[in-house]
Amino acid sequence: MGKQTASMKERIKNYYGVDIIRDVVREWGEQYWLQLDPDEKESQPIVSLVILYPNKVQVTHNHFGFHEILIGISGTCYHWCGERKIVLTKGKIGHVDNDCTHRIINPEATPAHFISVIYPDVNKTLVESDYLDQMKFSSMAKKFNLDKVIVNFADLVHMKCFLLDQDGSLYGNQEDLPALCKRCRKKKLGNCLLFDYGQQKLAVEEGTFQCCFGVTVNQLPVTVNHATLGYLLCGFGRISDLPDEAVLQHMDKNSEADYDALPLISPNHLIAIAKNLSLLTNTFVDLITTNQKDEELNTYKRDLTRERETQVQLEELLNQTQLKFLESQINVHFLFNTLNTIAQQAYIEGATNVASLTYALSNLLRLSLGKEKAEITIQEELNYIRDYLYIQKVRFPDKFKATFDIQPEILPVQIPLMSILVLIENAILHGFQNINYLGILEIKGYVETDHIIIQVRDNGCGVSDDVVDMVHNLPKTDDIKIHLSGIGLKNIYLRLKLFFDGNFSLRLEKLPDTGTLATLKIPYTQS
Repeated sequence: MGKQTASMKERIKNYYGVDIIRDVVREWGEQYWLQLDPDEKESQPIVSLVILYPNKVQVTHNHFGFHEILIGISGTCYHWCGERKIVLTKGKIGHVDNDCTHRIINPEATPAHFISVIYPDVNKTLVESDYLDQMKFSSMAKKFNLDKVIVNFADLVHMKCFLLDQDGSLYGNQEDLPALCKRCRKKKLGNCLLFDYGQQKLAVEEGTFQCCFGVTVNQLPVTVNHATLGYLLCGFGRISDLPDEAVLQHMDKNSEADYDALPLISPNHLIAIAKNLSLLTNTFVDLITTNQKDEELNTYKRDLTRERETQVQLEELLNQTQLKFLESQINVHFLFNTLNTIAQQAYIEGATNVASLTYALSNLLRLSLGKEKAEITIQEELNYIRDYLYIQKVRFPDKFKATFDIQPEILPVQIPLMSILVLIENAILHGFQNINYLGILEIKGYVETDHIIIQVRDNGCGVSDDVVDMVHNLPKTDDIKIHLSGIGLKNIYLRLKLFFDGNFSLRLEKLPDTGTLATLKIPYTQS
């Protein structure tokens, strides 16, 4: 254990039907990056197979600018995303958040295998602002630990990485800079960006660049409002065992020794990293715009006492931001619950019903990831509910049945998306979890004077008193921050509060015999 073998790489290639584009062996295990088939998307996820050795620990490390999906293959290992613990076993799916601390432990006497899928967060649209014209990385460094950010990215791509700003300041682990580059930078001998970039304003070759001493890097500009704020540099190795004649002309004995000490990197590796490097530049731009938004928010706060109009605009902006954040939070929660269901079903049935399940899931993903508006009609919500119930009935074929009693006049009414769907999800996943009889799920919707009543009733194991009290006490506080750690019922309440401006009610009841009744009351305005 602990030694990478050609047979392991061949087994992975044959089993998954893809090439291995990069691999690494660490003290805690092995990692193999898989080449996905080309497609027309601008960016693909980074997929790798990880082998965690028995009784080994991958120490705490930071995730920045990307989400990670974990899919268990064999064995058992524990993942911590901050304080949240994920027990990853065969067939289990886990999610590691963006911008968190992550660590892994294998407590077993056998290796643990899992698939890692990394998808970067890329901000594709930028907000123009006067702040950006004045922005420098030096000012960002006061708020963000740029050295740590660069070190984290270097660890992710397993290459030396640095950020060079427009004043010539270098961010990253300075000790990682090769000895050849340190001497060249100190004596101003070279022809690269490190050679007094802030003063010389060299004509820069974007992409892969080899300096006169044979050091090869990828260099990509960080550009905002058509102005280059600096460059991301990645690589700092040699692509051949021996320098070519042009390089030899610039070398002395010390340079030759330093050249031999450079890590040997492949051109293919540099090309693969170039895409990730472009994703990191988007992350820096996102940091810049975030910093700009912070400045704008502080300006608004200083003017609150003098300008009521500015206060109203700020409150509206905060409400929209909160609503979008809550929708995103609940979408991710629902998406991974559903993916877990399909993974389990495919494993049990040998993928025999995957086509039908995937068809139903595609409709749900359209809701979860592609819905641009904050609201949908009750009719649309019911369509998504039927797709969701189909998936759950395949998972639990004899566990429950569902009935609908919906008055037609309420179907065009708009509500926050997934409001009813999550009530149904809670009933199935929690109410029917530990019962040994047929579950009954009743969904009713009707008009009562000037309101619409929507009820979700189940005959499951019942809800706890703590949950009933939690829902009952939600209207007693206006501090939205204390609820953002939860999803589900808390999330529904906060989204409804923002959507209907407080003119609604959400009640949860523990039924006398067995089961739970969730009642949602919202305004009814006839068109």
